[in-house]
Amino acid sequence: QHFPGCTLLPLPPNPRARRRRGFDQTSLLAHVACRALRGSATEVSVASILARRGGAAQKTLDRQRRARNLNGKLYVRRRGTVTAARVVLIDDVYTTGATIATARAVLGAAGVVITGAVVIAHTT
Repeated sequence: QHFPGCTLLPLPPNPRARRRRGFDQTSLLAHVACRALRGSATEVSVASILARRGGAAQKTLDRQRRARNLNGKLYVRRRGTVTAARVVLIDDVYTTGATIATARAVLGAAGVVITGAVVIAHTT
């Protein structure tokens, strides 16, 4: 079966953490994965269409506060830019799933169907 392509969508970090760190780790991970997958049977691209407003760092919050903290903080910067058959979220750490769930909802409201997610680390 032929798929028209795969788009990797990095989840944006907290803006303060990004400024402090000096780079966006999930975007870097997505681009490294994209380069590694080039030459496969599927065309792979990265689309950084999600943005994040401030708020507390997720790692400082408990399960209930994590979901509330992201309410209204993630948004789509550009609509209609993702047309791949497979759209995969990329995140660095999975703890409660709040960030991925919020991103799926926000992207779904913009008409982007997420077919999967990849994370580098899982915490408890």
